[in-house]
Amino acid sequence: MSSGADGPAPARRRRGPYAKTEARRLAIIGAAADAFRENGYESASIRGIAERAGISHAAVTFHFKSKRELLTAVLEHQQAALRPAVDRAAESPLGFLAFIVRLFERREATPERAELFLMLAAEAWSPEHPAHEYMLRHYARLRSVIIDVFQVLANDGLLRAGVDVEQAARFGVALTDGLQLQWLYAPTEVHVGDDLASFFLGILNAKGRRALRRLLDGRAV
Repeated sequence: MSSGADGPAPARRRRGPYAKTEARRLAIIGAAADAFRENGYESASIRGIAERAGISHAAVTFHFKSKRELLTAVLEHQQAALRPAVDRAAESPLGFLAFIVRLFERREATPERAELFLMLAAEAWSPEHPAHEYMLRHYARLRSVIIDVFQVLANDGLLRAGVDVEQAARFGVALTDGLQLQWLYAPTEVHVGDDLASFFLGILNAKGRRALRRLLDGRAV
């Protein structure tokens, strides 16, 4: 690759349009997320999303060919920040549990994320819903990751004796959704992060509890 005087110039010229295109895509995704959260997927329209984003209908369809494609982009965007932690969860299982606790503590500042996900998860139970396959994959992947995390903890002698790792994983997934729903109804009474921490501490043995508490107390996540 050339490093001469003329080399960097084309790259600089490409950054402007690329950044503008990406910013436009993110603005559309944000507008779509708001529309889906407020109106549900079926009632939201491409035209209404365009109006929210302050652009034309054609500008939206230039980036996203259909409302179904836009829904997929919204869901993928919401999960993108979590993917690296999820992919490496079994490498540092206690760190992953601490990460989950802190994640839901931080999310108390952004209830709209929980509102959108829970609404789509409820709508998408029908096989005809465009998010149905995504939600199937999401929950299957999440259960698999947490099973792996709990199994590593068991192998390392940190899990309480007699804990069924598959059942505990199902409970953990159910807690995240159920607690978020209760929190949306009673935000000053329900604290998702605290309750998840209690669940995780409850399935660990004394050695595991001490290690997780050190991570939580030191916020080493």
